[in-house]
Amino acid sequence: MSNPDSEAYYYDALPAYVLENLGSTRVRTKKTFLRQLAKMDYSPELIEAFQYIDRNLFLPPDYPEKYAYSKITPHLKRERGKLISSVSEPGVVAKMTALLDIQKGDNVLEVGTGSGYQGAIISWLVGEKGVVRTIEYDERVAQFAESNLHNLGIENVEVIVGDGSCGYEMGAPYDRIIVTASLPPVLLKDSPLFQQLKPGGVMVAPVGGFEYEGNCHMVAIGKSETQDPFLAKPVNISEHFSFVSMQGMHGWDAYKQGIMFGQAFYFMHTLGWGVSPQECLQQWR
Repeated sequence: MSNPDSEAYYYDALPAYVLENLGSTRVRTKKTFLRQLAKMDYSPELIEAFQYIDRNLFLPPDYPEKYAYSKITPHLKRERGKLISSVSEPGVVAKMTALLDIQKGDNVLEVGTGSGYQGAIISWLVGEKGVVRTIEYDERVAQFAESNLHNLGIENVEVIVGDGSCGYEMGAPYDRIIVTASLPPVLLKDSPLFQQLKPGGVMVAPVGGFEYEGNCHMVAIGKSETQDPFLAKPVNISEHFSFVSMQGMHGWDAYKQGIMFGQAFYFMHTLGWGVSPQECLQQWR
């Protein structure tokens, strides 16, 4: 395995043994994970997707199989000492997918392809008539994901290399948008991602938590017929997540001198989060 402290490292391909040898330890762990999903009242369709899409086929080639369904997040790439791509733990993938409430035939945009696992789960849910476009900032990571998807014969997922913070205008408008990197608390109506969402659509994204700090909040944002944002699902402020930071024109680089408090309060207050300015400052500073 490459040194995680090196300036850049990545994984390119899956060896034959991963495809041929589905070890018993991994299978048992997967069954346990599926039972946990059933207990959490996820839909049968979502559980079916996780049953048929094997996470082990989307992990780095030398990653221990027994950890395929653990809460460990394998790193895919670092750049200048900063983690820029990883594979989300399966429980988080399930939570985000459930919040999307995907329907057959949906047109879905994923921002942050990673290994392709999240995109593969979504591809199962949208079905043959649905389309998934997934955009990845790093070309080598995108190649890894595309190889993984190709190996499984998944044809309704298009992998694009580009600045995901700008969305992907050519495929818009989208029924659903999922973001797998933390967003700064911006004015939603002005963001390219929200503009590319259909009225009646839903966008799920982690917000806050710069530099993998572990204090992101998972937000499901709907778009009304009047183009206004609203909370599609209640937000559990006590629940925190860790994600890599959004890169690109509308990512965290524009906010690296400090989060704009006014925008943070606007984000939380106008969506009905129900917090005071003091609580907002504490959450986002």
